[in-house]
Amino acid sequence: MAIHNKYYAEQDTPNSVSMDRSPDERSYANLVFESGKPPIDYEFNVAQDLENYFQRLVASKSLPSGILKGQTKADSYNDFSFDLPSDPSWVDNTFHLGKLIAQVAGHPLVIEYTGTDVPGDNLIQLDSPPVFGGAPPDVKRTDFVFLEVWQSLVAPSPRASATVTVASLPSPADTITIGGFVLVGVAGAPAIDEFQIGATEIITAANIATSLNNPANSFSGLVAANSMGTSVVTLYAQGGGVAGNAITLVTSVPLVLVPSGANFAGGG
Repeated sequence: MAIHNKYYAEQDTPNSVSMDRSPDERSYANLVFESGKPPIDYEFNVAQDLENYFQRLVASKSLPSGILKGQTKADSYNDFSFDLPSDPSWVDNTFHLGKLIAQVAGHPLVIEYTGTDVPGDNLIQLDSPPVFGGAPPDVKRTDFVFLEVWQSLVAPSPRASATVTVASLPSPADTITIGGFVLVGVAGAPAIDEFQIGATEIITAANIATSLNNPANSFSGLVAANSMGTSVVTLYAQGGGVAGNAITLVTSVPLVLVPSGANFAGGG
């Protein structure tokens, strides 16, 4: 079956996914993009979901869960090792497993860095042995090591952000300074590093966001902005991580152009 954006696509909104369909509830074979219509996020999601579904389906039915190894004459005892008590890295009741590939429910997984930050190594920690007292349960020890797997979304580093609220219309020459770069309000058409003061607070906020996103202005590569049809301009650091928290924010009229704080915040 082919999935056609003419029939299934919903209107896309900023920072959202238009829709999603699970491939295992239908019998889709592939996805066909229509000439003359731009592809949307939903279609790319379906194409990726189909590929992942086929891979999981085939792998889970044809390969059991376990460690993947090719034919070799190497002794299986070479798969693990123990530290000597004289070794500075020696830890009680541990052993090492080298980097390996495992198959778990149709997913090939690289097993590395378990309990350690050493490349190519896994440090397996066992419980302390019982003190043998000659009576159950201290007469026998059995250790069983198993692999547990959880899926987790690997998200990008949170970007630092801030807001400027247009509480009332600014005057020409009022400024917003972001990271040392100054954006100046003007009544007419804006030039470099200027924004146009609109007829309403909402229009002015949209104009500020437009100027900040203009690659010709000094803010290119530093921040991105949107107002989402409101009088609040949300500013995002272009780079992820804590470095964005150092971006400063100040306005010349803090009761008119109200900053959320002296710095961006939320980067991690």
